[in-house]
This record gives sequence, C-alpha cells and structure tokens, in this order.
Amino acid sequence: MAHLCDLNIGFEASDEAVSSLIHRYDEGDLVIDVDCQRGDVWDTKRASKLIESVCLGLPLPIFYTYECENYSELIDGKQRFLSFLKFVNNEYKLKNLKTLKQLNGKYFRDLKPSEQRQIKNHKLHVYSTHADSDEAKYEIFERLNTGGTTLKSQEIILGLNEGAVSAFAKSVSQKMIESKVERASSNKHKQLDSKVLQLMFFADNELDSTVATSHKKILHEVLNSPTYEEKLTSEYVDEAARMLSLTKESSYRMSKRLWPERPNPKENHSFREVLTHVFSKVSVLGTALDSDAWRHIAKPIENRFVQLIQENEENYFAFTNSTGSRPARRIKASISEELLKTMDEIV
Repeated sequence: MAHLCDLNIGFEASDEAVSSLIHRYDEGDLVIDVDCQRGDVWDTKRASKLIESVCLGLPLPIFYTYECENYSELIDGKQRFLSFLKFVNNEYKLKNLKTLKQLNGKYFRDLKPSEQRQIKNHKLHVYSTHADSDEAKYEIFERLNTGGTTLKSQEIILGLNEGAVSAFAKSVSQKMIESKVERASSNKHKQLDSKVLQLMFFADNELDSTVATSHKKILHEVLNSPTYEEKLTSEYVDEAARMLSLTKESSYRMSKRLWPERPNPKENHSFREVLTHVFSKVSVLGTALDSDAWRHIAKPIENRFVQLIQENEENYFAFTNSTGSRPARRIKASISEELLKTMDEIV
C-alpha cells in the first residue's frame, strides 16, 4: 500500500453560508446522497438543537466535501446539512429547545426576518478535499468518518462506486432480508452487498495464496469491471441469495463445532468468505439441490475446514485475529485451495 505522502491528497478551506450550500444543492452542484454517508437520520429534537446553536452564534463542526469533476460530494456533515435544508423548507418545527424556549413550536416561516437571515447567513467551515486515485479517495473517506457507527472499508468502497453492479448487490441483499435469511439492521445491507460482490468475483477468480488479494481490491474490481455486468440477471439474484444463505448455514455450524461452550456463537465473516469462494464453484448445484442433497456436499467441506483450522495456531488465528492482514489472507487462500480439492472429490 502506498504511503499517505504518496497519495497526493489535498484540501482547500473556505467559509460558506448556509444559504450558499443549499443553493449549490438545489443546482445539483452539491451531492449528498453518497451511499457510505449512512448513519441514523437525525430526529426533530436533534435537528432543533442544531438550529438553536446557530441562533446562539455557536460554531459548528467542519463540513467536508470531495471534489469530483463536475460536482462536490458531501462526505461528512450530511445530517447537519439536512437539518438546515428541511428547516428552511419548513418541513419541521423547532422543539425541546432549552435556551431559546420562545422558538419552540415555530417553523422557519414563523421566525422574524432577522432570525431567518441569521440562520441563512451563518458561516459554515467547509474543507474541500481532492485526490488523484481511488486509493487516495478511499483513504479520505475512512479518515473523515467521524460520526455515528464506524464504517468499514468495504462499506466505503460500496458507497463510492454506485452503479448497476452495486444496485444488483443491493437487490440480492434485500431479497435475503425479506426472506428473513438475514435480519435488517443499520449496516446489514452493506455487509451483505460486499458478500454478493465476493461471490461474483470468486465465481471467475481464485483466492491465490501467493498474491493474497485484499478485500478492497476484490470489491473495487467487481464494481469497476464491465465484465461483471453480464451477470446481472433476475436468475442470478436467486442463485446468489441461495448460495449466500448456504454459506451462512455452514458458517454457523462450524462455529458451533469449534466453540461449543458459546451459547450463541456469532457469525464468523472469515469462514463465510472462504466458503463463498468454495461454494461459488458449484453455485448451480446449490440452487438446484434441495437442503438434504446439498447437506451431503457441505458436510465434508465443513469437516475438512474445521480440521484445517484446528491443525495449528497459525491457521486458527487467521480466522480469529487480524483476519485482514496479508499473512491471514494467504492462509485463508491456502485453506480455500485445500477445500476445493475436497469439493472435487465430492462432485
């Protein structure tokens, strides 16, 4: 990986009025629907507190944008911006204000002209960032992820590469959640999306233990290579959802065997990554066979997998500690190669 000083990341600082940012948004110059800018939507109480802070003349945290060729992406400060936008558009009234209690129950239109001007003219500190490569762009998003639940690198990559392939991954994820194979949560979609992209990559590629391709590179390859768009069919939605369901089942069975003392073993994402690679080679069978028939294929794979993990501490730690490190990726790739040999013996 390149050093930070080699990534050619830069920024420019400026002060922009609230009204200026809103105007840029209305003109399409400011994009706020960057998918990795997730996080809980602010309720009216929290948004009102922000407006009160402005009315009190208090400074706000810095807003960050990423400069694209024809527009800017708001990468930090989305909820604050939406609080301004919705209030100025009279979409909510102020509530639960502790200091400026006289403003409670008022929409923007109800404020005095001087109060309206104070809000619209309030200066926001904006840092406009830019970079020359995708690696640098991802680095910026990771480091500026300051609020809410911390985003993982794969979630950031998904958010920055919206298109047909990422939309397809979302449709598979949604199908799994609707069928109750996976539960809905604030970040479950992103985790599932990345697993769908892994499946697409592994169907055409190997986990090379000598290269130890990182998860970031796998996702970037699938999202940006036109060859994967050929897979975007309704039939593949069902196939991908089925295969990922099978990897989840096997992953849980393995966890129960390895850690029987745990009453509710958690899903091991590294188990599932390797199983996704192995099962992707026979995805047609996974879709065609019923549960009992598939179990005859999956069981020996799971047995061999557990055996390899228990073989030595190095293998064990590759799936439990520093699972994204290069040595761990090499071990997982090597184990995957062994499991494919077992698969060949079965089918």
